[in-house]
Amino acid sequence: MRANKTFAEFDDSGTEHPVRPMADPVAIISLNGLVIALNNAFLEFTGYGEDELAGKPLGLFTETPFDAVLAAGVDGCIDMIFRKRDGRRLALTASISSICGKEGFDALALVARCPAETECREGRALIGEVMAAREEIKKRIDYLEDFRTGILQMVKEIDRSEEELEGAYRLLKETRDQLVQSSKMSVLGELASDLAHELSQPVTIIKGLSQNMVESLDEGSACHEKVKLILHAIKKMESVIKHLRIFSRKDAPAMAPTDLNRVINEAFVMIKELLSSHAIEVRMDLKPLPLILGSPVRLEQVIINIVTNARDAMPKGGVLEIRTSAESAGGKPCAVLSISDSGVGIPADNLKRIFDPFFTTKEPGKGTGIGLSISYGIVKEHDGEITVESAPGRGTTFHITIPAANPPERNSAGDFE
Repeated sequence: MRANKTFAEFDDSGTEHPVRPMADPVAIISLNGLVIALNNAFLEFTGYGEDELAGKPLGLFTETPFDAVLAAGVDGCIDMIFRKRDGRRLALTASISSICGKEGFDALALVARCPAETECREGRALIGEVMAAREEIKKRIDYLEDFRTGILQMVKEIDRSEEELEGAYRLLKETRDQLVQSSKMSVLGELASDLAHELSQPVTIIKGLSQNMVESLDEGSACHEKVKLILHAIKKMESVIKHLRIFSRKDAPAMAPTDLNRVINEAFVMIKELLSSHAIEVRMDLKPLPLILGSPVRLEQVIINIVTNARDAMPKGGVLEIRTSAESAGGKPCAVLSISDSGVGIPADNLKRIFDPFFTTKEPGKGTGIGLSISYGIVKEHDGEITVESAPGRGTTFHITIPAANPPERNSAGDFE
């Protein structure tokens, strides 16, 4: 007999059960497939007693047909499945040898040489199928997970697209409303121009009659003084009408050497009374400035836009400060205008958008959101810069810096050096 070996047993589920080391099992089988003799090793690993198998057919304890054993031939090998007494199966490889008697070839000796690769063929096939099925199931699970992730991402993209579409729609609606309001303001400007034109003739007549009355009345009389007051009011109205006509013009601006201090004073002819009626105190500090190359009408528009916003920021009244100074920027002389109010101030989130077209925090009908945008464009037309400083509760200050005409010229307020 050979050295001890370890055999593998399998239950009905295909689970492997190691068998302790033993001598090679040997079974002597007659040529008609009956058991002649078994050694102890064979009886031990099958669990049968010798009297239970002696003289019995090979098929009692093996699933391998005797014809297959014969077909393997003498000195051949065959993989066999043995059934143990407790119903479990044992896979092993058996070598076949012949036993010769007096009359020649009488029987076969089946000697278990090694386990059949630790699993029976049926078990291997079943395990292979299970592993393949598990791999396929894993692939399907991965596919379904990828599909689910893709669907979730698609839903998120759709939600985000809907939100962006709603935002764009709201912005479009706001822009449309603001354009309608801007159109109304444009029509109002045209009406102001027509109104100024219609008023100019009767004002001229009243002015002429007042002058004649002043000349015909005794100086110092009560009537003389009253007519002088009328004449003064008419001159003031004439100045306002003049500025309305200039302000409503749509012609391209003509650039010429301009005194910014004079522009400020003329702009306040139209808006000073409006500010005083809102309990707003105006404080001016105008320093001598170099002349700039600019359009007085366009610059008046900038000043009026900023002052109007300042008025709205002080609904209960306040202080409006207008300051000018001659400074240097980048080595070049400049005229600087600062307009400060004591109003409610501007939040930081709005401050960075204040010059955006159609951006406004005012209620519908109270602002178009284009005034500061237009002012920004006008300042840029003059090669200037406009900046703003503000904080909630601390008021707002606009700084406008415009380079001097080249070379600097004398202005109305004094000499610039």
